[in-house]
Amino acid sequence: MNYKHWCIIFLIALISCKNDAELDVKIELSEHYDLSMVSTELKAQGANCNLINNELYCASSDMSIVNNIIRNISLREFPTESVYLGMPGLHEAVIKELDYRKIPYKVQILKNKKWLIVQEKDLNLLNDIIDKKTYELRLAENQ
Repeated sequence: MNYKHWCIIFLIALISCKNDAELDVKIELSEHYDLSMVSTELKAQGANCNLINNELYCASSDMSIVNNIIRNISLREFPTESVYLGMPGLHEAVIKELDYRKIPYKVQILKNKKWLIVQEKDLNLLNDIIDKKTYELRLAENQ
């Protein structure tokens, strides 16, 4: 190889190293997110991010766009009116109470987990019902 080829190879290696070095922020997301989908969407929107060993890393200079994109994904995938009820029996108890009070709701299954979605105006009431039913279930466990 001649001098020009070595210079081009060195330049490519330098650029590659520089791009990896810029990915200095590890993005922590809950297990409900599909990391490969998030990574793909971030790249499509122009953010300098890579999925490395099933961990998402982004350039600190792109954090503003990264945060906006992740917020939009979150709102699209998990509406603000959605709640995951993982405590055994809680989901069923809350649904029974919602039915009794005639409060409209939807159940959305995402990654094999049931998410309960209510209208925004009913969110505070839903949270009160969850608190009450959680308390009742814990009391029943201790008896």
